[in-house]
Amino acid sequence: MIVRGADELAAKTGRIADRLERPAGAERQLTPLFQQRIAQRFGSGGDGEWAPLSGETVETKARKGLDPGILRATGALEAALAGGHAEASGDQIRYAPASALFYGSIVAARRPILSSSEGELGGQIADALAAHVMGGE
Repeated sequence: MIVRGADELAAKTGRIADRLERPAGAERQLTPLFQQRIAQRFGSGGDGEWAPLSGETVETKARKGLDPGILRATGALEAALAGGHAEASGDQIRYAPASALFYGSIVAARRPILSSSEGELGGQIADALAAHVMGGE
């Protein structure tokens, strides 16, 4: 950051502080991070190491004409989450699915789609917020 004079310093510091207090503009940078992570999770069958679906579950899905994959049946959950968006306000960042019906499925499912302790995603979010806060200053 290059600053010439106290007035310019005060103005730049004020803009940075405003973006820090109101991170709402960061959604544009955050949404793709969450969407990419959700796509990875659906591809891997959820967070962590899981045993494959039981034979009974696979048979039941086949009988009902459902997708045999883990975390998939009708595709509605994946579509709702993949089409969601990030929301940033105050000290919270949330990812809102396209359908409120699936909100709890993001972290409360038996096979969580996003873990609250994802280091890589956390680092990417921190980088996106830092870029937003600095805003080219």
